[in-house]
Amino acid sequence: MDLVAEREHFRNRLSELRDVARIGSPWIFVCASAYVEYLARLEKGSVTSGDDYIEFVKQWLAKVNPAYKAFTFKSGMQDLPEQMYLVLRCGVVHSLSLVPSQGTKGGRPRPIVLAHHANAAQGGLRHLDPYCKKEIPDAALFVAEDFVTDLCAVTELLFSTAMSDTSLKSKVEAWVQQCPIIRGGF
Repeated sequence: MDLVAEREHFRNRLSELRDVARIGSPWIFVCASAYVEYLARLEKGSVTSGDDYIEFVKQWLAKVNPAYKAFTFKSGMQDLPEQMYLVLRCGVVHSLSLVPSQGTKGGRPRPIVLAHHANAAQGGLRHLDPYCKKEIPDAALFVAEDFVTDLCAVTELLFSTAMSDTSLKSKVEAWVQQCPIIRGGF
């Protein structure tokens, strides 16, 4: 497998995510949330658990934007990676809802608010700012375009690291061969 060619294929998919983010639709968050899980599997080289998803956010996404790990909710909780798993992965990807799936432990009502640049700018807010309103008193704001930018950066970091880390390279290659990312065409 040619890791350089595969990296280019991922860049193409991410370019498509940028286009989806520009539309202003909430569907970008389904795609982006599923992509985070794919990256966690890429880094592990196999199917992952919720803990692996959370660790990927803490260990990799936090390298490109430390707020993923350091974000503090108004309540004092510092569990954004866990809320991302429960709300974005379990809620959005599996149920098309911001409400975590039934039976998930640790999920709170509305800890993540979704927006696009235009909406966030109206409120003077940015990606991963705290969001507090009467109906949503303690949340992290996710801005689609910035979330995709972070996904681009973490993908580049993962592939760059794999170029010099033979263990990671083997895992990336194993997962891409076992479960290739979506490709265009027929």
